[in-house]
Amino acid sequence: MQWLATYHDGTTLGQYNDQGESSSEQIDRSNLASFTLLAEDGSKLLTLHFEHGQRLIFRRRVEQSVGGPPIVVYLFGWQQTIHGQNVQSIAYVFNEGARIEWAGKFQEGHAWFYAVDPVPCETEDALTKLAQIGAE
Repeated sequence: MQWLATYHDGTTLGQYNDQGESSSEQIDRSNLASFTLLAEDGSKLLTLHFEHGQRLIFRRRVEQSVGGPPIVVYLFGWQQTIHGQNVQSIAYVFNEGARIEWAGKFQEGHAWFYAVDPVPCETEDALTKLAQIGAE
């Protein structure tokens, strides 16, 4: 599975492109129109279209049990601050799209759904700057 970011001007950034592999941290979140998970055959599995003020949440997690195959889950959704409240909507995509679960926010204390530590582009300072840019 891989991802594809599409910007408001129609340009895209794929996880794999002519320059090699891109990190999800390279996504310009201030200009993101949609984010898509692609199946192994390149078909679109799940696309999230962003409304003004929504910010991408995306992580790939792997659990390796002793003697068993690794289990991969993609956490995929958005976060938005509404009237001072942190609102989230997250999809959990298991086994390359064989199972998809949806939740309002990260479930504290659950082995899979524990809270995500922000990457540098998701810190409060970065989010404040994005909000200021969006308000201009």
